[in-house]
Amino acid sequence: MSRFIRTFATFLFILLALPALAAQERIALVIGNAGYPGGGRLANPVNDARAMQNALERAGFQVIKLEDAGLEDMESAILAFSKRLDKNTVGLFYYSGHGLQYDGNNYLLPIDTTDKIEAPAHLRSKAVSVDYVLASMENSGLNIVIFDACRNIPFRSFQRSVPSGLAAMNHYPDGTLIAYATAPGKVALDGLGENSPYTASLVKRMAEPLPLEQLLKKVRSDVRAETGDRQSPWYNASIEGDFYFTAPDAQGNAVAQDSPTDPNMGDNDPVMADALDALDRQDYVLAAQRLLPLATQGHASAQYRLGLLYEHGLGTNQDYATARAWYEQAAAQGLATAQNKLGYLYRNGFGVARDYHKAHKLYEQAAAQGLAAAQSNLGYLYQNGLGVTLDYDKAREYYEQAAVQGLAGAQSNLGYLYQNGLGVAQDYVKAREYYEQAAAQGLADTQNALGYFYQNGLGVAQDYDKAREYYEQAAAQGLPSAQNYLGYFYQHGLGIAQDYDKARAYYEQAAAQGFAAAQSNLGYLYQNGLGVAQDDDTARAWYEKAAAQGNKIAQEALQAYQ
Repeated sequence: MSRFIRTFATFLFILLALPALAAQERIALVIGNAGYPGGGRLANPVNDARAMQNALERAGFQVIKLEDAGLEDMESAILAFSKRLDKNTVGLFYYSGHGLQYDGNNYLLPIDTTDKIEAPAHLRSKAVSVDYVLASMENSGLNIVIFDACRNIPFRSFQRSVPSGLAAMNHYPDGTLIAYATAPGKVALDGLGENSPYTASLVKRMAEPLPLEQLLKKVRSDVRAETGDRQSPWYNASIEGDFYFTAPDAQGNAVAQDSPTDPNMGDNDPVMADALDALDRQDYVLAAQRLLPLATQGHASAQYRLGLLYEHGLGTNQDYATARAWYEQAAAQGLATAQNKLGYLYRNGFGVARDYHKAHKLYEQAAAQGLAAAQSNLGYLYQNGLGVTLDYDKAREYYEQAAVQGLAGAQSNLGYLYQNGLGVAQDYVKAREYYEQAAAQGLADTQNALGYFYQNGLGVAQDYDKAREYYEQAAAQGLPSAQNYLGYFYQHGLGIAQDYDKARAYYEQAAAQGFAAAQSNLGYLYQNGLGVAQDDDTARAWYEKAAAQGNKIAQEALQAYQ
């Protein structure tokens, strides 16, 4: 294995193993309005908001949630939400309730002003304009706006003068995706279950490691099938790249990018040796200087490595187009790793129009040479139906080819298939075995998953000691959910002597990363003087931080301080 590949693989591993530290901060405002006066009451929006909150928190969002909100509460929450957004955040706004259009503009209805709206023009002052919501999110790096809000019009007095549903929005900021429960001008169904058909499908699909736009297409199919084609979800987007609610690496479904070895790599050239030395020292500027003449002369290995530098902005500005150009030259010479990386660029639309079919073809070329990363990437395409017909059997076959070569991502992918019964009978034992193989290579999220398996006896006898060991491994890499689990173990003495000091220390580590459950747990320790001096002010401060993210336990605890 070459020295640079070792160094670069370590660099990539750090990025993949610490998603909670490296990813953009995720902030969401969730509103569910159901308790409208008179005949306007809806059955499901509060349930929808709660389901969405839970799904978003699992996806790493800090959630502000309102239920049956009045106009003042909605405007105040939107303002508070806006202040937390900047270019480094992902902002998500979700609304379930009554919404309607007037004069080409869309409005969301509070529960305390609907009986005061006697004419469509009153909407401007007594409802929340969607334009106001979008303006409040203009500073965010990525905006996701979801409306399950196209219910029937609740005002008989002017039903005929107001079109049904929400109006299509053709003007919105770059970096924005707007998702509707149904097509513009159509009415969405509240549904007969606990959740609307749209939100029920959405929260289910959010648990799958799918790119957002692929996820929304699956939601559309789900809802059309559920409603007999009476409701067809819709979305508009001006975003680049892929956004995941459940990231592939967070579910053990990392799309592997580079293999530690490649039979086509030729590293014996003295100038190449100098370049490798520079790469080992992380002197990427010098490395690029050494690699460029070799790459220009047609040295495939140098072309590939130069592509890596441009792709990741090491020693140069990040430039996907230039990276692609170097990968293409190396791939044309049959270099498997370059074919795989080129496929990765096409899959994600980095420096090129996204093209799953080209990605599939390139992955096949590299996989035919036995490259584990490409085999795993092919499995990912088949698992998610990207450029190919969704086929869990083929996905499993490709993952197995990569897993036997020791690729941790493929091992985790197989564990995920068996855990969730995708193309195979659900089997926690096999899932655990594959997760153990990946966890042994240091994948923090997989270690955390194994902790949960042992804590709850999934596919293995319940064993708090084993669970704690895995949580400790993940916590040492900074994973806040694992730190919170460890705090819980020490607080309650699960398989270990009860120790409030250690519980507090772990909760503090997770709370410092904004993990709401840990903030609430710290509030409980201070409220009850467990391992700390009893301190209502500090308890209330922690509860307030957690409650601001929608943590129900913290919200209920704050009532004691009213």
